[in-house]
Amino acid sequence: MIHELWGSFPRLLEQNVNALLETAEPNQTKAFQLYKMCRHEDLWRENFESFSKALARMYAKPRAQRRKNHYDQFLDRPMHAHLFQQFAVNFRTVSIDDRAVGDLASWAHNLIRVSKKSMSAVFSLETMTETLRSVVNPGPLDKAENIEFDDICEKWKKVVSRTHGAHETRELEVLVTELQKMNDDHHDLEEVSGLHPLPLLGITPPELDWIKLVRLAALAHAKIPKAPVTPGLRKQCLSELDRVIQLYELVLVTEIAELQKHRESTRFTLIDRCETLIADAEPRAA
Repeated sequence: MIHELWGSFPRLLEQNVNALLETAEPNQTKAFQLYKMCRHEDLWRENFESFSKALARMYAKPRAQRRKNHYDQFLDRPMHAHLFQQFAVNFRTVSIDDRAVGDLASWAHNLIRVSKKSMSAVFSLETMTETLRSVVNPGPLDKAENIEFDDICEKWKKVVSRTHGAHETRELEVLVTELQKMNDDHHDLEEVSGLHPLPLLGITPPELDWIKLVRLAALAHAKIPKAPVTPGLRKQCLSELDRVIQLYELVLVTEIAELQKHRESTRFTLIDRCETLIADAEPRAA
């Protein structure tokens, strides 16, 4: 199972970084911009403190499930359609919980350490934490959403180059080359196998029922039900869900202490993946 996880590490790291944005709240600057806009458009009459509390409730829902009418229910009246995009956020306009970044860095550090059987400084907990912090706090010219594994690698190289010597920099180059090849091979396999991103409406009723059962099982700390015997797992969205399930099942039974402490965060990730798929597969609200 560790070998399978290692093969999916680039994709899982990429997914988990982007997942940090799912329920992140606007930072103070973005929150105040939204407050001023809503006051100007007569969408909000109370003070900034009460508006901030409303924002916390708005952004508690995963991004994929936030339609215009979701925001409208917290405002004094429905907004005009052209204002809806103003509520979109990215890593530059949100506050990311540093504990979540630390948990993800710990997961990455431990998986690399166990897989490579090494304690190299290039993937120490401190190095991985600083790397991920720089990813989720982008500069003016950096990507602020839809982060790819190559983007993470570039930040990783900068951190190691700044904090370590030439030997560690060369060591990281070897590791990153290996990981990027794994990631490229995965993409090539998708091309050959036809595993392209497909519309979520292509999920069949049995597959949707299974996703709902997976969600309920994760909520109840119960055993995850087996997937239906259909070609569904060839769909990228479901094969990615299956990888999260594999990770969840691994941390439930592992005797590795560093992985055991990620049980709850992995369970929450699985629940969030299921809820996102369910929301996008079922008829959308207007």
